[in-house]
Parts: sequence; structure tokens; C-alpha cells
Amino acid sequence: MRAQKSRATGATLGWILASVVVLPRCGLDVEGDGQAATQDGGLPDVALGSGGGFATGGTAGAAGTSGGTAGVSGNTSGGTAGSGAASAGGVGGGAAGAGGAGAGSGGVAGAGGSGATGGAPCDLVGTNCTEDKGCCTGYCGPGVAPDPRDCNAYYKCAECRKDGDCISGRCDDCRCQATVGNGAACDEDEDCVSGSCGLHAGDDLLDCNQYYKCAECRADTDCATGRCEDCGCQAKLGDGASCNENSDCLTNACGPTLGDDYNDCNTYYKCAACTKDAQCSSGRCDDCACAPKLNNQQPCNEDSDCKSGQCTGGKC
Repeated sequence: MRAQKSRATGATLGWILASVVVLPRCGLDVEGDGQAATQDGGLPDVALGSGGGFATGGTAGAAGTSGGTAGVSGNTSGGTAGSGAASAGGVGGGAAGAGGAGAGSGGVAGAGGSGATGGAPCDLVGTNCTEDKGCCTGYCGPGVAPDPRDCNAYYKCAECRKDGDCISGRCDDCRCQATVGNGAACDEDEDCVSGSCGLHAGDDLLDCNQYYKCAECRADTDCATGRCEDCGCQAKLGDGASCNENSDCLTNACGPTLGDDYNDCNTYYKCAACTKDAQCSSGRCDDCACAPKLNNQQPCNEDSDCKSGQCTGGKC
């Protein structure tokens, strides 16, 4: 009895299963990689191309975004994927579009799109040019009324045309440059940290006599020490040191000057402690130095050399 029921139940179940309609699968590639599979004899697959568009039956996806990728959808069974569209051109052109993703059964993958070329970039400093607008800086050569000390390269893109175009305050050879220190080569004041390029008209050659060199000073008054020598500030010199002007010396006396008594000081180009007797507490200046007065019979050359106040026949 139980065996008969089992056979009856099995027959009923088989009849139900046989009545079920097998539906074709519909594939959706949610990742957008263009690789949705196809079931032969069923509905065509739908794929999301990397460019962002849906494509069915092997149609290419939408073009990529500006400046970059152009997507290509995966193709369905028997179809051919389209090529990616060119990206919108930016400066220098966009990147090439992505190639078509894996082909479906019997299909062929599409080629990648090429990036469109946008406007040409501007020319950099030093590049040949014919007009200002072709240069990134907007300067083609030295321009109108040029200063050759700042920029003298014609038909070349320039970083600057004059010193005022630079934060450093120095334009040299059509480029902004840092100012240079004392002793460095220069051709104008703006080249130097000190603001002085060698001596100018009217400067004292005893203070500064170097042309086309950055100078720390051009006159004694430029220095806290009161002495400018060889275009640099220096300390004043002691008695007997070599000098070329009074301001070189602590005593402010470089040898005898006009009106001095040569019996008191006759050494030129040496810093003098004194140039006349009145400058010494002893009342005697001899060989540009203060000295005590002499006793009788000592050699002398003037009365002020002697304690007696008389110098006769070369002796006190």
C-alpha cells in the first residue's frame, strides 16, 4: 500500500517539474567592466561601459569625461564593440579613451579612443618668439626702450624686461636673479645687495676705485668707522701705518699737510701722531711724533726741540 502511494506521489511531482517553463537568464554587469556573459539562444546581455553609458546588442558606451577616458561597452554574442569616443580636449589634450572590455561569445573587443588635442601651451623663457602673447610670461624680448643691462635678448621669451619686474629687484640677461654681494661683478647698482656698483661720478678715488664691482661703500661717510678703502668699510689706522688720506688715520693725519712745518713732520703716506709742535703736550713734534724736548748739546733742527729754546749750529 505504501509502495503504491510513493509511486503515485513521484509521478505527480514529475508532472509538475515537467510543466515548469525554463526562463532565459538576463545578465547585468553592475561593475561596468563590459564583460557581461551571453547565453546563446536567450535575451541579449546588457553591459555598463566604462564611459558611463549602457550598451545593448554590441553598441559602444557613452563618451568619456572631459580630459580623460572614453569608455567602451562589452559586446554581446555575435556583435562587435564600438570604439571609445575621443575625450574632450583640454590644454595639451586629454588622455586616450579606455579600450573595449572583453568581447562576448563570438564578438570582437573595441579599440580605445584617442584624446583630443586642445590649445597649444605657451612658450617658456628662452624659447624663440615673435610677439609677446606667444610667451607664458607675456614678454618677447626686451620690448620698447630696453635697458641692455637688464634684458638684451631679442626674439626670445623673457622672464623680465627690467629690474622692477622681479621680486628680487634685479633683472639680468632677461631673467630674475638674486642680488650679489660686495666684490662680485656688476654692471649697475641694482645688481648689488649694497645698491652700489663701483664708483660713480664725483666719488673719491682714494675711497673707491673699482669699476663694475659691487661696493660696500663709495665714500668715507658711508661707513660707521669713517673710513672707506678699496670700496669697503675698514677700521682707521694707528701711528706709522701706511695711508693715502687723512681719514685713514686715527689721528686724522696722514703725513704733513699744506702749511705744516717740515721740521716737525716730513714723512709722507704714514699716519702721523702729530704734524706740528702745538699738537703735543711736550711742545715738540719731531718726525711726525710727539717727543720730549732736548737737553743742551743734543742735536736739534729748530729752537722748539730744546729745553733752552735755542738750537745753535745744530745743537741745543
